[in-house]
Amino acid sequence: MKQIYYIIMYALLAIAFTACQDDTPEEYPLPDGQGALLIELNGSSPVNGIALYLFGNDGTTDLYKAYGDSQELASEYIPVNAGNYTLLLVAGADSTALPQETTAPDLAEWLKENGGAYPNLLTASTPTEVKAGEVNLLFLELTDGTSGIHLSTVRLALTVPGLDLPAYATRANSSDSKPLRCVAEVYQAGTSNRVHRRVQDCALQSDGTFLAELSLMPGDYDLRLWADWDGGYYNANDLGKVLVLTDSYVANGETDKKDAYYGTASIYVETQNIASQTNGCK
Repeated sequence: MKQIYYIIMYALLAIAFTACQDDTPEEYPLPDGQGALLIELNGSSPVNGIALYLFGNDGTTDLYKAYGDSQELASEYIPVNAGNYTLLLVAGADSTALPQETTAPDLAEWLKENGGAYPNLLTASTPTEVKAGEVNLLFLELTDGTSGIHLSTVRLALTVPGLDLPAYATRANSSDSKPLRCVAEVYQAGTSNRVHRRVQDCALQSDGTFLAELSLMPGDYDLRLWADWDGGYYNANDLGKVLVLTDSYVANGETDKKDAYYGTASIYVETQNIASQTNGCK
């Protein structure tokens, strides 16, 4: 096994405005320790088939609910415990097929992989702070595809040792060779709570590194990284216990493609220059 070396960069995206209107009802009975959300969509045209996700600080789903249309969504107070959340809306997808227990990065990945089945897919997202005893009226604008899901892009430039050796150079540069298979598992820092997993092909860059990308919410994370040449020698479904596929490993003589690499890292993803406003209505 050989260590992965990496460089991390960030791409920043703007997040939709949220606001509170004066016409929000002055009184709404709420249990102790809870606030509520009222959600309206910008635009006069009705939108059908909306799925609502509310993600907590740990990145996991605190609330999932499906609505028949935007009018039904706008008519409902949504009581939640006081705290900081990321609200995400998905429209134009089959709500029965959408994953319900998920995270924002995993949901974004699922929508990208299955977006071909939903040509009218729309999304929107915003962070929001819910205060006890207050009602937030949020205005969101749905945009095409997954463009409404605002995540920071983390780029990893992976340096694999030994590519200057003849066998490696042949494998990495030949037209019929497979790209490096990169597996990343992302955990909330200091916990076993996995918030994202992505498997991707990483092509060799002009500077000799292999580029991998992740889309993450702001926060502190621990990364587990694995890479191999996708020769069918390893089961990397769980990076906590990667398995050698012994039958393939013993039978196949392509010894250079049996090489694999691993690494761990702790990173902090921050979002800067975000225009947002949240006002609570009592």
